[in-house]
Amino acid sequence: MATTTTKDPVLQEHTRLVRTVESNLKLKLEDRGEIAFRAALLARTAEVIPAMNQTLVTRLYEAVCAVEFPHPEIIDFRRALQRQIAKNMAIRPLPKNPA
Repeated sequence: MATTTTKDPVLQEHTRLVRTVESNLKLKLEDRGEIAFRAALLARTAEVIPAMNQTLVTRLYEAVCAVEFPHPEIIDFRRALQRQIAKNMAIRPLPKNPA
């Protein structure tokens, strides 16, 4: 008897977000539209970080750390990821705006 597996729709959505962010962060030459799209994409992704599978959080963190000259929204996103990683690994939390 064949079995069918149902995919978790939330996990699928999070995976799509991660893959889209990873791709977007690889852009070398950006125009205003791409920068605006990335800002909206990072904001949407940041909203779901607390509910996200930690493997996906790690993938995002690896991708964002690979950006050579990050824009401010990328730095803010990286900090959000760091806070989530710290929470899950019981590391002392980072300040929201380090001096």
